[in-house]
Amino acid sequence: MIHLERELVAVFNAKRSVFRGYSLIEVLVVVAVVGVLAAIAYPSYHSQVIKTRRTEAQSLLLDIAARQEAFYTDNKTFTVDMTDLGFACDPVFNEQCETNPSTNCDPCEADRPNVHYRADAVAGDTGDIRTSFVATAVRVNQQTADTTCYDFTVDSNGNRGLTNFPDSDDSSAAAPTNCW
Repeated sequence: MIHLERELVAVFNAKRSVFRGYSLIEVLVVVAVVGVLAAIAYPSYHSQVIKTRRTEAQSLLLDIAARQEAFYTDNKTFTVDMTDLGFACDPVFNEQCETNPSTNCDPCEADRPNVHYRADAVAGDTGDIRTSFVATAVRVNQQTADTTCYDFTVDSNGNRGLTNFPDSDDSSAAAPTNCW
């Protein structure tokens, strides 16, 4: 019995030396490597998220322009009221949802987490909504961090542009490129 007990103790001590674990230095090196990778990856990820949200604004504006043209065909005028175009509210937001108490979705509430742009229309270059319009998608919530492309516009002539960029009030200021 004593012989068996000595063998078990020897086996236990041998296995314990095999399964010692990691040293503090090894753990710190792994944490440092993960930290460096995260510091490199996060800004790139954030930039891609902002770029993806821009396409939401562009799609919304092109949808508004198409609805404006259909409205003009039927009524011989454009409109500043987004509800005339079939949207749930005026102004309209990039995330469309139906009013639904079970999902707490109010289509006219700007503080929803997936709302990144607010869009509306005004009279265009003729100064008369009956003959022209400009629709603008303005950044809201987290998208205000987009300081590359700013806010998007589309007009009744199909011209696409940007607004609210630095010095945009100065007619000689160049708009950012590669945004549309």
